[in-house]
Amino acid sequence: MSKVWSYQPLLNLIETRQLDADTLAKSCGMSKDTMAKIMAGEDVKLSTLAKLCLILKCSLDDIVEVHFTEEWEAPKSPNRMSHERWTSIQDEQLIRAIKDGLSLSQIADDLGRSESAVRNRIVRLLFNNAFDL
Repeated sequence: MSKVWSYQPLLNLIETRQLDADTLAKSCGMSKDTMAKIMAGEDVKLSTLAKLCLILKCSLDDIVEVHFTEEWEAPKSPNRMSHERWTSIQDEQLIRAIKDGLSLSQIADDLGRSESAVRNRIVRLLFNNAFDL
């Protein structure tokens, strides 16, 4: 199965803002190897992408794009919460999961939320300085 996501928006952002990838990596506290993985379209931790968003003052949607194809179908889970408010306990669980290096899909499954809801909550928590990565 082909990948359903890419970092092309991030690459475009780097080019548009005339940023140096190595300098960006250093300002995010990531290694050159991690930045090379991003440039090659390989998997990186969600916390790494969240750091990039914080430094670039953007959302995850600004650096990652998702391509839904006929061969890929979103997992269906009847246990997903749709529009319920986040509790402080869920925020703590989310922060712990990020620091433990869990993937976005693992966190979403654990919290019974959609990946989009988790992504949006992470960005909100980061901009509210609710935690440090």
